[in-house]
Amino acid sequence: WLAMRLERGAEAAAYLSESEQQILELTRTPEGHAAWLGNTLAVVAPRGSSLDESQLTGRRTPVHIALERSALGRWTRASLREAGLWGEVALEAGNFDGGEAIVERVSYFARRQPPEASFGIVFGSDVDPARVGIVGYLDQPRGDPTIHHVAWFSDAGEDFARWLMTDHDARAWAARAGFVVPEGAPGTGP
Repeated sequence: WLAMRLERGAEAAAYLSESEQQILELTRTPEGHAAWLGNTLAVVAPRGSSLDESQLTGRRTPVHIALERSALGRWTRASLREAGLWGEVALEAGNFDGGEAIVERVSYFARRQPPEASFGIVFGSDVDPARVGIVGYLDQPRGDPTIHHVAWFSDAGEDFARWLMTDHDARAWAARAGFVVPEGAPGTGP
């Protein structure tokens, strides 16, 4: 949605993206961009559910994943394939562009009558502990880690990006929100 707004001329000093590819596809070229934060691929189940990792395989419990057109969808598919789980899980690809919608789906249908127990695969930063719990993590796809990027379109945007990448409080907030600071990122050295 934000990328579309930028494409249509919306003013922005900076843009936080789920992938470098999204930035490269913008028709409005930023002044610069950089890797910002990493993320995890979390397997979630409804809060308080008795589901665990052992029930992920066997094609009995639905597993909701994002559409392939999204970075979350691409990374989820690559991770499942690399782990040898692609044909072992009961995939339910709804019309989900992001993890927040998957969290809502898993949580909401667990409260309906009759309740539906299901898993979702989302970014760790999408997890809402009030609605879902983490039952495990998928390994990162080889050669394509889940790294979010920041692009800037002005000097103020570049200052903001620098602050995001180096300020201790900004990085602490990101860690509390479920992000991971990639090794070699600005401010991670000795």
